[in-house]
Amino acid sequence: MQVAVSGKGVEIGEAFRRHAETRITEGLSKYLDRVVSVDVVISKQAHLFQANIHSNVGTSANLVIKSQDDAEDVYAAFDGAAAKIEKQLR
Repeated sequence: MQVAVSGKGVEIGEAFRRHAETRITEGLSKYLDRVVSVDVVISKQAHLFQANIHSNVGTSANLVIKSQDDAEDVYAAFDGAAAKIEKQLR
């Protein structure tokens, strides 16, 4: 699984990048055995961080998983979006 973590107008640190990759890998592997790619984009909207997650399960499955969450902390925004993805897959 290829996980791309990027920031839109926000610097992404190595600690957050590792946290995001670990959480996405563990969360999605519980429910899906083959995920092609996951894109995580963090942006800042006024005083809130916004986390967007877009996952492509593959061309034959025709399944795309998207999630978004806002919070005052970048980790809280990402964890909220990751929890939404896990909830969609249950």
